[in-house]
Amino acid sequence: MSDKLLKKNYIDEEMKLSYIDREKIATTEIGNMVAIPHGAKGKVYKNTIAIGILKKSIKWEVGDVRLIVMLCIQKDSILNYEDLLSSIYKRIDSIAKVISICESKNYDKFIAMFK
Repeated sequence: MSDKLLKKNYIDEEMKLSYIDREKIATTEIGNMVAIPHGAKGKVYKNTIAIGILKKSIKWEVGDVRLIVMLCIQKDSILNYEDLLSSIYKRIDSIAKVISICESKNYDKFIAMFK
């Protein structure tokens, strides 16, 4: 996912590598088959959140992950990073919600789940 962000000029190479470096410090897996990777160094040229939905779950640090919410946000562009994470978590705080998101075939319905 970070390769695509780099190719689309959302981030620089340092930020791409920092997603992996950040994961080495502590897992970004939050439970309910969800991980929220985020970088710590480098440049973000355009704020976005990349969503990865896997057909089959993969083994992460502690458990299985099927939904990846990759943050690509300049930390100084939002007032409270914790509020952003809390807002995301409220939408994915149960396995039933995560499965509903992952199984959604309709883009508009998918987006509505995050509003």
